[in-house]
Amino acid sequence: MNKPFGVQASLITPFNNDGSVKEEAFRKHISWQIESGVHGIGIGPNTGEFVNLEFHDIKKLIDIAVDEAKKRVPVTVGALSPSMKYNLEIIKYAKEAGASYVLVQAPYYLPPSADKLIDYFKILGAVGIPMIIFNHPYKTPFNLTVDIIEKLFCIDTFVSMKEVDMNMGNNVLRLECLHANGRTYLQGEEYMALYHYIHGGDGAFPALGNIAPQLCVGLYNACKAGKIEEALKLHMDMLYLGQAVYVENYPSGLKEAMEMVGRDGGVTREPLGKVSPSSRLKIENALRKINLIK
Repeated sequence: MNKPFGVQASLITPFNNDGSVKEEAFRKHISWQIESGVHGIGIGPNTGEFVNLEFHDIKKLIDIAVDEAKKRVPVTVGALSPSMKYNLEIIKYAKEAGASYVLVQAPYYLPPSADKLIDYFKILGAVGIPMIIFNHPYKTPFNLTVDIIEKLFCIDTFVSMKEVDMNMGNNVLRLECLHANGRTYLQGEEYMALYHYIHGGDGAFPALGNIAPQLCVGLYNACKAGKIEEALKLHMDMLYLGQAVYVENYPSGLKEAMEMVGRDGGVTREPLGKVSPSSRLKIENALRKINLIK
């Protein structure tokens, strides 16, 4: 079973002012990402405003992405609801539509016990499409330790893990465990990507790729080639950019930055609004600092 690696771009969802999906903008964004060298695309993640998407939206995004990607890169579909029933509907549709992977996480709001969590992932995995499990201790009540991960290896479709835990010591232990059992390990925090790659991490799901895929791909390639000085420069550029765009009404900052670099990210869906004028100025200054705009 194939396993994800490299830069898996975590895509925004472009909306019109009336809340509908901007299909042509989404298609252009997907192709631009692929032409910029990403190794895969992720649709409907947190960055894609999953919580504001209805099932008909998700089906439309899957159909567009699979069609536009044309098997040039794998397509990962987010199934991140607290509802198991809803996630199963998404996963089944993703499989039928020809997506490559699904991204799932522990239920939140009304979470199960730890033993039932294992059963939950088994049920999702039984659909039969390769599954990336997202360890998200800041949005779910679970931090998936090595002890828990080892209980998940009985799921054949569990092929990789996405990580946002900021404790690098924990992450190195997870990496060792995952690699020993034939799974890949992908970083979800751009701030941690440099350290993740140096320790042998397999890839990342960077949201900053919506603005600057060349930075994300460049960092991955430089680390894998052992070009640490080059990697450090790219890492610092991503830090400057991330500190500017990760502001109120996320992912509005990403979409503001996309507009500034000439890309159409549309607007966010209500109740999310725009960034403040002061935040917009910070984004503009960061883009100038790293030479993405003049």
